[in-house]
Amino acid sequence: MITTIRVSNLSLLAAIGSNATADRGMQPIAITADLVLDADEIETAEGTVSPQSIAEAAHELAALPFPLAESFAQAFAQRCMDWPQVSEARVIVEQPFALVRGQASVEVTAFRSG
Repeated sequence: MITTIRVSNLSLLAAIGSNATADRGMQPIAITADLVLDADEIETAEGTVSPQSIAEAAHELAALPFPLAESFAQAFAQRCMDWPQVSEARVIVEQPFALVRGQASVEVTAFRSG
């Protein structure tokens, strides 16, 4: 059995870009995170990761400066892997204003080896 926790379309302002700081250069992003849990049966809260915890981790990272959306996505995927219950983390970072017509996004998948 595979259990996946999903947080989708989490809207944030993030410090992404060469001139981004916590007080300047913030841009809107939307995050979707799929976390695959390493458990056959989940019967207690300790066996899972709450959507609120995922959102809080994203908010914390969004306040830090990142040169690229790719580097933000990698850092967030790695942060998700810090939870011992998670065996795989798939993160999509959408940048709704990166293009005049269309939307740009980056997807990163992290997984435990072994």
